Amino acid sequence: MSKVFEDLAMEIAEKHAYEQKIEFAKKLIARGKQSLEEIAEDLELPLSTVRELAEKKSA
Repeated sequence: MSKVFEDLAMEIAEKHAYEQKIEFAKKLIARGKQSLEEIAEDLELPLSTVRELAEKKSA
């Protein structure tokens, strides 16, 4: 049973880390000092995700 809890805790931690990356990417996009490619690479996010965030910001 503890394996289930360990897996759940890991899943929650990974989701939280991903959400933090998304929020940080939004801030970097708003600053406009880095290219979308650089943001994606630096934060280890898919470029398509960063582009989508940038499109939402400008909409």
